Amino acid sequence: EAGFSRGAENVDNRNSQAITGLTLKTLWNEKFYSLTTLSGVQNNYFAEVYENPGRDVFFTNDSREAEYTAKSDMVWNILPQVSLDFGASVKMTRFDYDVLGDPDTLFLYDPTSSNPDSAIGIFRTYPEYRIDKATDSYKTGLYIQSTFDLGQRWRFTAGVRHDYFDYNRFSSISPRFGISYLLAAGTTLNLAYGRHFQTPAYLEFASNELNRDLESKYNDQVVAGIDLLWRDDLKTTLEIFYKEYQNVPVNRTLTTTDPFDYDDGRFVNAGSGKSRGFELFLQKKLVKRFSTIFSYSYSETESLDPRFNTYYPSDYDYRHVVNFLAGYKYPFRNDSWYQSMSDNIWFKIFAWLPFLPADEMEISLKFRYMGGRPYTPPVYRAELKEWIVEEQQQLNTLRYPVYHRLDVRIDRRFIFDRWNMVLFFDLVNI
Repeated sequence: EAGFSRGAENVDNRNSQAITGLTLKTLWNEKFYSLTTLSGVQNNYFAEVYENPGRDVFFTNDSREAEYTAKSDMVWNILPQVSLDFGASVKMTRFDYDVLGDPDTLFLYDPTSSNPDSAIGIFRTYPEYRIDKATDSYKTGLYIQSTFDLGQRWRFTAGVRHDYFDYNRFSSISPRFGISYLLAAGTTLNLAYGRHFQTPAYLEFASNELNRDLESKYNDQVVAGIDLLWRDDLKTTLEIFYKEYQNVPVNRTLTTTDPFDYDDGRFVNAGSGKSRGFELFLQKKLVKRFSTIFSYSYSETESLDPRFNTYYPSDYDYRHVVNFLAGYKYPFRNDSWYQSMSDNIWFKIFAWLPFLPADEMEISLKFRYMGGRPYTPPVYRAELKEWIVEEQQQLNTLRYPVYHRLDVRIDRRFIFDRWNMVLFFDLVNI
């Protein structure tokens, strides 16, 4: 990757996305219904990286990804104690990549000389990098899951899913199991296991012809928890989890100790990881005027360093994550003083101002806190004028400062005979 690094750069970046979908819900009888969905999504990417102040372009990307999906999900309530879910999907995929990186040269310098900016030799050269690939393929999926109650306290869930991706001829089978036990009124204990597969990104497939043999990554996860339903609008959930990730595609350059490897886009299934932690979740639904959601999670996530077969904190190992949302809604339209004021011509003229009342108003706030994200401090090589991660350097040994933000929003709803209008005032990261 060092071969494509620069000092001062300009980036011209233009992306777009188009999404469409249609869902049909069919009630076949009182025990059986289906959801059938047709959808399409296309992502368009365009980027040029060029030198400043000129327009000497040395990297371009003009690419598209598209998926068109047809799926149907069936729910059959066979008996009051037994239900069956099953479904199938077909997804047509197309990815069209046009990526070009110019050849590059890594020069040698003498930082002790009187002219340290003058190259004294060549350390390494890198050839042109090119992706020009357009491919059509398809994915299929099948699943079946059954839930049945045993007595008044036990609930069992078991299912299996099969996925197939034609591009790399990869087929996977994913089992899932779950048990719930009603400990007392409003208190349920849960235990679940599942294996989940995920196809590599289309760009990972396209970036090198040899990547066609990439397999899907997967994780095995176990979750245990307790649900407390205090009343209809108030619920608390506490869960602990453990996950193991296998077959994760990683760039080949991350598997060697040479920090100056040429990145030819080759990926290999050499990554693995593990994650463990717990999450506390509290929800107060909006029944009258007040609603809130609070969650706190603590997790430790590690990834394998293929160079030394050791684990290090993953890039998104934030440890502590707090989310808090709260809102208060008040219907002024029910108050006689507001009804009189809303008929005033001056109120109608200035009704758009955020501090004036409306037919219905809601004040809400959102707070988020995240622990510092880990990172690897680069080392400067003066003889190359490059910042690098050295051969024996451990990864993600330092952390950025913690992150937190507070947003406040006012929604003002005006209710008319056949339509509503909402004006909002939003303060972000105050």
